[in-house]
Amino acid sequence: MLPLCSRLIGVGRAIAGFAAVWYIGSRVWGHIARAEPVDFYPLLKPFGLGIAILFPALISMMNGVLQPVSDATATMAQDSNKAIEIISTSRKSR
Repeated sequence: MLPLCSRLIGVGRAIAGFAAVWYIGSRVWGHIARAEPVDFYPLLKPFGLGIAILFPALISMMNGVLQPVSDATATMAQDSNKAIEIISTSRKSR
């Protein structure tokens, strides 16, 4: 699965990184503009997503864990396609 989408990983990282920085910046700027203390706890999720995006080892680990799921799903789809083909040929022969 990873080789099929490897060309888009860089683009996705750039877009997600820009969006995370933009979101964090807008939230912090809003707090500063209202003269409030910066509430850091709601910003942990974008920081976590940014860290996950920046480290390609995490993506490789997720690919390794999810590869059996991807293979099983592909096998199920092939079996389903074979069953549909058998049903459609039996209906055409009637």
